[in-house]
Amino acid sequence: MRALLDALIFLCSDMIMLNSLYRLYGIYFDRSVVNRRKEYLAYGAYWLIHFLNYDLVGLPLFHALGTGVSLLALAFLYPGRFSGMLVRVFSLICLLTLCEVTTYDLLGALRIPEETTSSMRALLSQLLLFLISLVLKQGHTSQPSSQISRLYWLAMLALPSGTTFLLLLCREYAHLSAMVILLIICILFPLNLLTFYVLDRLEAYSASYDKVELLTRQNQAYRAEFELMRQSERQIRSLRHDMKNHLAALREYAAQGRLDQVEQYLNAFDRKLIRPGFVHTGNLDIDSILNYKLGQAEAAGARLELDITLSEGFTVNSFDLNVILGNLLDNAVEGLAGSGDKWLALSLKADRGVFFLKLANRYDGVTLQMDGPDGPAYRSRRKGKDHGLGLSIVRRVVEQYHGQLWIDSAGTVFTVEIMFYLEE
Repeated sequence: MRALLDALIFLCSDMIMLNSLYRLYGIYFDRSVVNRRKEYLAYGAYWLIHFLNYDLVGLPLFHALGTGVSLLALAFLYPGRFSGMLVRVFSLICLLTLCEVTTYDLLGALRIPEETTSSMRALLSQLLLFLISLVLKQGHTSQPSSQISRLYWLAMLALPSGTTFLLLLCREYAHLSAMVILLIICILFPLNLLTFYVLDRLEAYSASYDKVELLTRQNQAYRAEFELMRQSERQIRSLRHDMKNHLAALREYAAQGRLDQVEQYLNAFDRKLIRPGFVHTGNLDIDSILNYKLGQAEAAGARLELDITLSEGFTVNSFDLNVILGNLLDNAVEGLAGSGDKWLALSLKADRGVFFLKLANRYDGVTLQMDGPDGPAYRSRRKGKDHGLGLSIVRRVVEQYHGQLWIDSAGTVFTVEIMFYLEE
């Protein structure tokens, strides 16, 4: 009975290890171009080889060589240079070794009987690897929803830990019949696999939903920019239609020597030719989002102060730019609504590979500082479960560029400053 339970415990630990490796390879390699069916078959073959090699053969040296070769073979599924594959696979082997050595020393310090140590070490080392893979994945891909994040961590840690505890209990209480133990295992294994799959799909859905929201915001900005372009085109057409009348009036003023009237007429003519909008940097992404949001601020009665200087050839990821500018200006427009002195100042500079933004606006002076998973976030008293998440989202984007974000809410002026280095 104990031999059967030990084999089942090793089987469980191998399944946990397979899930951990799948996550780690997703961090180290680009799996977007890999055929999923081929990938799943390769991981299934790795699990079978590992189970037969270690759990049945049991030779340590043969197991170590087999693990290294199998991990390297998995790396060939993904694009990349051979040298880079070797470095990544070596780091994975070091991580696996670290987990096994840590659990071995821990169980030795606790003086657990030798007959129990082998199976416990296998499970605990893989649980440790599983926890490390979760932490690394959370650092690699941000979670847009704190509710999903809490559910994710609770389920991912509770289910395999609970399964491990139940298996060890079954192993210790030998009076349980083999049929009962087999029934417990047949229930727990599919439950774990199904939960992993559902939570992974939930995580992917949450990321897709966030991208859709960003696309919606970007499309709104583009529509606003196209509307400004149409307004400019209509004005130009109107001027062309009236060009003969304008030229006739200018000739009459010139013939009469009324040069001051000519100057006034030309100034009025020039003002009509000016393109509508607040910002004209030549970068469509920046012009779209800024003109759209600044138009909302002006409609709210804001007095605008703009200082925008961008170097020629300035480029930045459109999604990230829309997230930063859109969320910050949304918060600023909302803050203006509760202020008597509606003032907004925006400074935007990009030069020599450095991006700098400073946005200041008047508000009612009431903020709430929260200590959340992404650091402090400020929001007003307006109700709504999704309200106040803008700065938290901006903070995540800035951290992706290894930049800095500073917030100051002294008095009735709310100021946000951002600095990060641009990708070359």
